[in-house]
Amino acid sequence: HLRTSPRWYGDETLTLMIGKSLFAGAPADRSLKISFWHPSYTYQPGYAWVAGMMAAITGGDILGARFLNVSLALTIALVLFIFGRKHLGYWPALFAALLFLTYDQTVIHFRWIYPHNAVALGFLISVLALMRASSPRADWTTGAGLGLAAFCHPLFAHGAIAAWLCRLKRPRAWIRMAILPGLVLAAS
Repeated sequence: HLRTSPRWYGDETLTLMIGKSLFAGAPADRSLKISFWHPSYTYQPGYAWVAGMMAAITGGDILGARFLNVSLALTIALVLFIFGRKHLGYWPALFAALLFLTYDQTVIHFRWIYPHNAVALGFLISVLALMRASSPRADWTTGAGLGLAAFCHPLFAHGAIAAWLCRLKRPRAWIRMAILPGLVLAAS
């Protein structure tokens, strides 16, 4: 029932329309060229393009883009379980994954076309990396999660500030955490 439940929401309709335009090679919202920093469409192009691609796979239908978001929820649950085991243990990680999948807000929001859903995956990757001691691998992983979030929504800045505060006493980590999100922002 992804196509019809929940009912279509205004923001997801805009994201779907812009995603389909981007995938077709036209960065525009009808007659308005998209800058990705304009109040008309403040989300970043990465998520919208992927949503447009998924819609194209299903013949331009909302079903494809909504399936993308369901896949994001399943990916988050899998990441919570696999990587959470290292920090939490088997049963707490399994509980966290199942709790995430059954939480009513997850069931609703991860059926809609929201860039925030991909930001959630990016933030989860960053948080799990920040739970480890600062090292090049942990810091690059944090940057990759922030890069994924920046690929989707300007609100990645909240996670970037939190990550910087977590590594405040490790200036070497700052560059590793900032390169990927910086490249994404420069590209947009």
